[in-house]
Amino acid sequence: MDLLVSRLAKCGAIARRMLVPVDGIRLLPAGARRWRVATAGRWADVRMRAGTTDLAVFFQVFVALEYRLSNWGFWGALSQAYARILADGKRPLIVDCGANIGLSSVYFRLLFPDALICAVEPEPGNDAALRANVAGLGIEALNVAVHHRPAAVRMVDPGTGQWGFRTVETAAADAAVRAVSVPEILALPAFAGAVPFLIKVDIEGFEAELFAADFGWIDLFPLLVIELHDWLLPGQASSRSFVQALAGSAPRDLLFRRESVFSVRSDMLRPDGAARG
Repeated sequence: MDLLVSRLAKCGAIARRMLVPVDGIRLLPAGARRWRVATAGRWADVRMRAGTTDLAVFFQVFVALEYRLSNWGFWGALSQAYARILADGKRPLIVDCGANIGLSSVYFRLLFPDALICAVEPEPGNDAALRANVAGLGIEALNVAVHHRPAAVRMVDPGTGQWGFRTVETAAADAAVRAVSVPEILALPAFAGAVPFLIKVDIEGFEAELFAADFGWIDLFPLLVIELHDWLLPGQASSRSFVQALAGSAPRDLLFRRESVFSVRSDMLRPDGAARG
């Protein structure tokens, strides 16, 4: 086990996660820069690259529990919506936009074992690490960016590490990556018949483009989890289009945890909340 992981393993936060499962998920060291995340007969081995921000992502997802859902008041209603989709003979669909090395997708896989999961990551190095981490877990990996329309984009490194690559629209001749819309993802054959259930968006400010138009898909998802980046990009109003998109969508409740905003369809929280998608 490398020195940094070894030191972190000695800290109280990781030690607690190793000894006391949260939502049934337990952390077990599995070798150099490798951890096994396990729950109720299911497990996944995840690997972090040396000299990268991967370990910080691991800490955020599996130690700080950035995407934990069970301690929110909407968890019961969300679980019922999930069970209802399965009872109807369909599969809930989770779309992870800005999946980085796939750890959030792995977390969602352990939490929702019967869901279809699409992990979207445009940066090639992160995408390769993602594919290694989700291999065998039934997670569909897409090496694309997300936009409100098809576009040509390139990735820019602002010097904040592998979790900070930014997406910039560019001329087709300069494009290293293509961007697709959420409706295009939903229309892929791999997700035919699936019911939108949860979408996570962490795309380093490019949410300004994603929500600029054609945002009707928001209403399809009972839960949208997003990290906004006004703090990172002062003066650019990068969250404005998201706020405007919410104003033009069905009513949603907003809850906040550290960097993430949890946007829940309000009808799901009412006594008769069907949120059938």
